[in-house]
Amino acid sequence: MALILDQYMDTNKYIKLSAKMSDMDIARRYGVSRTAILNWKRANGLVKGRND
Repeated sequence: MALILDQYMDTNKYIKLSAKMSDMDIARRYGVSRTAILNWKRANGLVKGRND
């Protein structure tokens, strides 16, 4: 799923969208799950893990 998101979104675009939309809204826009958004954010350093 991350590969699909990488085609449409970069970190700057996510930051702009997240200022106006929830992760659930972003997921719906791109046709992916909220978990896919979370995994993409983790892969791009936008979310710290529980042990960080």
